[in-house]
Amino acid sequence: MQRLWFVALGLLLLSMAASAQDGGFRNEELKIDPPTSKEMRDFDLMRTGMFPDPAATETMRADEYLKRLETQEAQATLTKVVQWLIYRLTWVNVLEARESSSSEIMEDLLGPARAAGLQVTHGPSKLFPTRDRPGDPEGLIRFERQQAYVQVVAPIVVQACRDVLQHKEPICRINAARILVRLAEMGRAETAEPFIEIITRRDEHNAVRHWASQGLGDLFEQYAAAGAFPNDQGGERFRRALTVLYDWTEGLTKVDQPMDPAEQRAIGFIRRFAVRGLGSAQRPVVAEAQGARTGPVAELLLDIMNNEGSRIKPPATWMERVDAAAALCRLNPRLSTNYQPDFVAAQVGRFIASVGNESVNDRERNRERWGFFALQFKAGMDRLIAATDNTPAGAYVRQVAAQAAPVYELLDAGKNPTSALSLRAWLDRNPPTGQTLFK
Repeated sequence: MQRLWFVALGLLLLSMAASAQDGGFRNEELKIDPPTSKEMRDFDLMRTGMFPDPAATETMRADEYLKRLETQEAQATLTKVVQWLIYRLTWVNVLEARESSSSEIMEDLLGPARAAGLQVTHGPSKLFPTRDRPGDPEGLIRFERQQAYVQVVAPIVVQACRDVLQHKEPICRINAARILVRLAEMGRAETAEPFIEIITRRDEHNAVRHWASQGLGDLFEQYAAAGAFPNDQGGERFRRALTVLYDWTEGLTKVDQPMDPAEQRAIGFIRRFAVRGLGSAQRPVVAEAQGARTGPVAELLLDIMNNEGSRIKPPATWMERVDAAAALCRLNPRLSTNYQPDFVAAQVGRFIASVGNESVNDRERNRERWGFFALQFKAGMDRLIAATDNTPAGAYVRQVAAQAAPVYELLDAGKNPTSALSLRAWLDRNPPTGQTLFK
């Protein structure tokens, strides 16, 4: 089922017109001699935290294990096997499915897929260990050794993926980006630069950029509190990555050209992931100094949520707009001195009322995922309450959330049919102190 999901996604995204695809790309196989049986065995032991043999590593600490993986011999094995595993994605026999296939290789590299809402997570694979932290002491020691392996193998994987990202075939570059996303899920910030390069490359296909935006969102999720990636002095790379994602997302709201329904759905789909990534960074703006704002994330999310007709092309779907509302609620008001979260709470409240009214008109309750929308709204308002706790806007945000609660039942079960109108009337009588998004 998950493989079919990826195939459908690939067909949908590849239906979008790409800019000139020949510029700067190469059409050549990346060849390397296959690893020996000993090299494959050693690699599997390294990945599972048991190199050079299970008995010798049973109680070994991660720092000692790391030293073993950093030896010249171990590095040579890691590099050869990683390149062989990933370079196969460029082989003609694989692309033409005459010798295995890209989808089979990717399942080996990423591991079995597991649905998790809009995201898809993976179990252990031939390239990556599990991300699931065990509870028993012995299992935990082994898990930490596996994380040492990830630390050592990450730059090797990044370089191999960068090599594949030069291939002319979009499916090769899509798969390389997906491998990098798997690393980003593990918090490996070495992936930030290739993601930035993918999104900003002039001739890149939006299907490849989509995976890069997802990867940046995964990194932001893990490093938002710090506002910087590891070894990122002053957070410069974090801000640059956020600027790139903001610029690309904004560009996706200005696609003013004839499109068929499949192309519009594709744009909407990739905008959803980009919006979620912006929310994960938690910054109302990318940078702010002396009243000048660079990358007004909150303003872009607000426009998408409200589906401003003159600004959002193609128009945002209800699902996109709900995602934008949820992302708005994730922004941290403490990270912008001029940001007014009470204004945001009122705007989100009005949008919740609009969605509630729309659901009333859907007597069969099958046009949209109303129950899912209710969950998103409640989770978003709970986050906004937490973010504004002990701030001047906190009391008003809590009031808006309380007034919105009956609409969740309307969306989820069709109860309280007048609750959306009541919420809008309350907001009319109780405007926020802040009348604009920023002071």
